[in-house]
Amino acid sequence: MFSINQQSIAKGYNEARRTIRNQEGFVMVSRTKVFMLVLLILSLIILLPVAVYAADGIVFEFMGTDPPPSTLGGFQLIAAQDSTLPDFSVITSLQTIAGPIEFDSGGVNIEVRSIPDTWGTWSQGYTRPIYYLQRETLTLELPPHVKAFLIYLQPVLADYIPMGVQINDGPVYTEEVYGLGGASGFGFYSTDDETIDTVHITYPYDHGFAFAQIYLGFGIDEILTLQETGADLLPEFLALYEQILADMFPGHTVTDVTLSSPGHSALIDPGTYDAVLTFKVDGMDMRITVPGGMVITPRLTPPTIIGPTTLTLTEGYAATATGVYTVTGSAPVIVTLSGNTGGGAITWNAATKQIDIAAGLPVGTYTVTLTASNNVAPDAVATFTLTIVPAVPATGDVSSVVSWLALGGSAFVLAILSPAFKPKR
Repeated sequence: MFSINQQSIAKGYNEARRTIRNQEGFVMVSRTKVFMLVLLILSLIILLPVAVYAADGIVFEFMGTDPPPSTLGGFQLIAAQDSTLPDFSVITSLQTIAGPIEFDSGGVNIEVRSIPDTWGTWSQGYTRPIYYLQRETLTLELPPHVKAFLIYLQPVLADYIPMGVQINDGPVYTEEVYGLGGASGFGFYSTDDETIDTVHITYPYDHGFAFAQIYLGFGIDEILTLQETGADLLPEFLALYEQILADMFPGHTVTDVTLSSPGHSALIDPGTYDAVLTFKVDGMDMRITVPGGMVITPRLTPPTIIGPTTLTLTEGYAATATGVYTVTGSAPVIVTLSGNTGGGAITWNAATKQIDIAAGLPVGTYTVTLTASNNVAPDAVATFTLTIVPAVPATGDVSSVVSWLALGGSAFVLAILSPAFKPKR
């Protein structure tokens, strides 16, 4: 994209003439050499692109005296000016379809002017309204949802004056603007989710400047998400966008809203889709594109958990674990364990999908509940019961031998004494 500005050429020509000097004064130079210098300057101008800079997601584009485009950064530009106000009216704000633009001029009047009656020159054949204030700075507070902004500025002096514009807390972009028919456009647009909320204009002299031709471009940052159903979800997305547009333009009538996604006649399968909205606001045609504005997620399934329900261990067992549980459902599925855990000896192992059982639990019954959840109703529940039984004495146990010996000894004594207690005949 290239631009040749007649004022820049004239200025370059004069600079070239001024450089052809020496300490004694002007040096006579042939017209051919001057012409060659001018051609060099012209070639440099042609090779230089229009001033475009970017910082923190906001792109600056200097329009010069070119007329305002219909779009900027892909955003449709909507004029924000009131041509019904008479000259010398004082304004503190401008109404737009999304809300007012508030001006902070430090108490200095901002007056309405027009060409040729109350203002001298502008550019592009534009005549009114023009807004003038006698101050070095001006701050504009914009309505919500502004993604692109364009304003034309012109100094009072008939000279090249540096004028600066700052968006939000970003850098100040400065360009020289000619004060005699050289009103120039400063355009900005967002490339991410940042909106343009504040515009700060700076001017080096206190005799003031004029501004006019304010344009706003609106965008939508919300990403709408619906779950796959097997049916076309375009009508559901449309209903959601209709509510968003009604909220964006309060007090105005939004009608004839249509929604499409390039390359898709229906939205059924999971994926991310661009949204193209066309609609009317108070009868004015508008269009907003939301890249990746519609997301369809896979259909979610509730969780299930299936696995061991009981386990019996003998007192004195070593640390162990149950068999593996089968856990299904749309990820992520979270399993929690509750109930009689034996003071934390019975725990859920998410990595192995098992119940870990620490050693040392006393004889008894321990019942716990496993709950699987993934924010899709209903949760899945499984119950597990652990039983710890007493240990049975082994055959070679010393205490067992002693018991049997004691029992045998008792029988022997009874056998000896039994005749003495026989009844006499």
